[in-house]
Amino acid sequence: MKQSKCASVTPSPGTPGEGRGEGDLGFRMSFVLESTLTPALSRNTGRGGTSSEILSHSSGTGFQVTCSRRACFPHRRLMSLMRRAGHAWRLNGEQPSRGVVKDLFSRDAKRSESLQVPKTERPIGVKRPLLVIAFVVALLAFCPFSRAEEDEPIPANVRDAVDRALVFLKTTQRPDGAWPAGQASSTAVPSLAVMAFLARGNVPGQGPDGELLNRTIDFVLTMQRPSGLLSKAEGGNAVMYEHGISSVMLSEVYGMVDDTRRERIEKALAKAVKLTLDAQAVQKAPQYQGGWRYQPRSPDSDISCTGWQLMALRGAANCGAAVPRSALDAGREYVRRSAANGGGFSYQPGGAPNQARSGTGILSMELLGQHDSAEAKAAGDWLLRNPPDNPGMEFYYYAVYYNAQALNQLGGIYWSTLYPRLRDALLTLQQPNGSFAGGSGQEQEAGDAYRTSMAVLALCVPYRYLPLYQK
Repeated sequence: MKQSKCASVTPSPGTPGEGRGEGDLGFRMSFVLESTLTPALSRNTGRGGTSSEILSHSSGTGFQVTCSRRACFPHRRLMSLMRRAGHAWRLNGEQPSRGVVKDLFSRDAKRSESLQVPKTERPIGVKRPLLVIAFVVALLAFCPFSRAEEDEPIPANVRDAVDRALVFLKTTQRPDGAWPAGQASSTAVPSLAVMAFLARGNVPGQGPDGELLNRTIDFVLTMQRPSGLLSKAEGGNAVMYEHGISSVMLSEVYGMVDDTRRERIEKALAKAVKLTLDAQAVQKAPQYQGGWRYQPRSPDSDISCTGWQLMALRGAANCGAAVPRSALDAGREYVRRSAANGGGFSYQPGGAPNQARSGTGILSMELLGQHDSAEAKAAGDWLLRNPPDNPGMEFYYYAVYYNAQALNQLGGIYWSTLYPRLRDALLTLQQPNGSFAGGSGQEQEAGDAYRTSMAVLALCVPYRYLPLYQK
């Protein structure tokens, strides 16, 4: 079978915490991901297409398995197999990948003024996905697995809590695809709920929750204004939050949806990215330059809104959007200026840190290529002294969401010490119906679906299913 030219990912020795021990799988698998760009997102490409994954077993048999991404991703047992094999993924024999697409800060990306996934060609032979699925399942059936419990990255009680939370979300979804929220026009809560399902391995259009996800994606798309703003909120402090969160969600589902929805998402993301970049370019005082705040025309910035917009731009770049490097650099520098003396990150430069702001700052620096930066490490040390495990703290659910992702990026003692405490404290807040209680102020007003979605996203970090947040 002829193989297309695309980013080749081959296994390398396991990363800390995922080591390969005696008795683990004795064969190696290589993984190739092709992501074909589309004109709406990248003006430099000539045609669109679908994504594919190619699996190759290299134990000497010499066969190759090809299947469409929508048909077989994510396959939980396959993901478990790769975790059990104890491999990190390496791109083209270079540095380890930090996601399922080429790192934005790879050598190739630095050659241009904007960041986007390189164009590829569609592989030959993707004709019989159902036959291929059966073949892959048969292959996995012969793999030497230990008990299923050992293959799971999260404990059984956490998995049960997550599944009960998703049942709650499923049974409380409105017919239009949204959920009851503090603001009836909110696109943020539906977008967070979609990502909560994705974090457990669910895919739009597939399985028992596939149409639930499609309805919500369609709802968010219908909320976009002609300006590109992914929010129908009028005034207040929710507008750019909704826009950023919804942009992140659309970038996450971009490679999982059917062709018709993908075309809609391409157009929506192109408009959303333009609005985000225009909002960053508003004239501001030097200390606020590079960031975002509540409204597209806000003359100042804060780290909370900025974190969502930076994730949205990075996610859009992963989908092929031409995001100016200067925009990400400016956003990174705003986050850096928000680092507080003594560790942690503040809401605005010169302010005091808290857990939510510190998690936001760490994650932003890590996702923008500043791995192991002094500011992120100092914030991690601050969190060791001020752990995010108190349900009574300010913006608790916001804090657990960001800190779970941030601790995963930092790894080491930060993850092993703080994440179990965060997780166990969070589990105490789950109610008999599967929802999560608690929170105060705006988090209380945002409703059960908001808190439950944020809790699931924090609890599912060990699965590492969401592309944007992968290490």
